[in-house]
Amino acid sequence: MLRAYQERGIALSRVRLDLRAVHLRARHGREVRLRVVDQLRRPIAHIPGGAAMLLPQDQPTQRVIVLRRHADTWRIASVQRIAG
Repeated sequence: MLRAYQERGIALSRVRLDLRAVHLRARHGREVRLRVVDQLRRPIAHIPGGAAMLLPQDQPTQRVIVLRRHADTWRIASVQRIAG
């Protein structure tokens, strides 16, 4: 969605992602699998020519995020959207 706005020359501001829930699904050695529910707040679209408009609020989105431990830091290994 964000890429589509960019391709049309529309810039966004006030882009905020609310974290609604995080649940541990699995833990195996240096890998953690989380179920995350997030929701994009209402950003402002800045249309070429100066107009601005408040976009509708997105619905909550569920994802499975896999984190892997590397040395003393965690890195995102994958993100998968859950249908529904």
